[in-house]
Order: sequence, then C-alpha cells, then structure tokens
Amino acid sequence: MTRATQKSAQAPSGKTTAQMQQPTEAGVLTEPWAHLVQALGDMSSEMAKFIAKRIDEDMKVQQDLMHCRSIADIRHVQLSFFEEAFKQYQGGVVRMFDIGTHALQERPSD
Repeated sequence: MTRATQKSAQAPSGKTTAQMQQPTEAGVLTEPWAHLVQALGDMSSEMAKFIAKRIDEDMKVQQDLMHCRSIADIRHVQLSFFEEAFKQYQGGVVRMFDIGTHALQERPSD
C-alpha cells in the first residue's frame, strides 16, 4: 500500500488508517487497536512461558535417558515425554485460543 493510498483508506469508523495508527497524546494506541496490542503481548508472554517449560522438559528427558539401564527404561522415558509434551502443546493451543477469543470479544463497537 502506498503512502497516498494509506492516508486515504477509510476504516468502518470513518477514520483513515493513518489516523487509527496514531498514538494518543499519552502515548497509548487509540481504540480499536489497544486491545489487540494487549492480546499480542499476552500471547507473546504465554509463548515465552511455554517455550521455557518445554526446554526444561527436554533437559530433564536427556538426563533421564542417560540413567536408563535397559530398552524398557528408554521406552518408558520416551512415552512419558511424549504424553507430557502432547498435554502441554494441547494446553498451549487452548490458552492461545482463549486469549484470541477474549481479544475479539473485547473489541470496541464502531
């Protein structure tokens, strides 16, 4: 989108795209973008927590595998790892979905 097109693009609220992207005097984004920025921040924070937790789990599995004495021990460690990973990924997707849904429900009316 060119600069001229961006300035003339009208949103449903009657404001141009450029006007809606302008920060207010206090430095806070104007609605309807503030709640989306908050949701993106929440998602970013949630992702960082999830990745840190997964890295901890990966390190733990490496240590557990080094202590295995048989193939059965290895299978047990791997099975536990994948079951826990599946639960964590499933929970992570649900949390992201909840954050996104909440952000859409908090959308200001035009």
